[in-house]
Amino acid sequence: FVERRLVEDLQRQLTRSKNEYLALIGHELRTPLTSISAYTEILRESDAETLVSDGPRLLEVVERNTNQLRYIINELLELSALDTGHAAVQRPHSVHE
Repeated sequence: FVERRLVEDLQRQLTRSKNEYLALIGHELRTPLTSISAYTEILRESDAETLVSDGPRLLEVVERNTNQLRYIINELLELSALDTGHAAVQRPHSVHE
């Protein structure tokens, strides 16, 4: 009975942790995506003068957020590969090696 109860508690904790993790990931993905969407809309609606003056700065924001999304997705893919056993874990090289 005690062992079964412990397993049930661990399953609840795992489910809660998984739900919290998914909510966090959703937020982490949504934030840069929202920025990309907003800045793309600004660029699309800008006149030629605004595009010349502000376009490069706006594109930098889009690029920065695109890179952030790419980083998050790569981290998730690596984590998934580790979880399924499809990734090799390598010890980081020290400066002296």
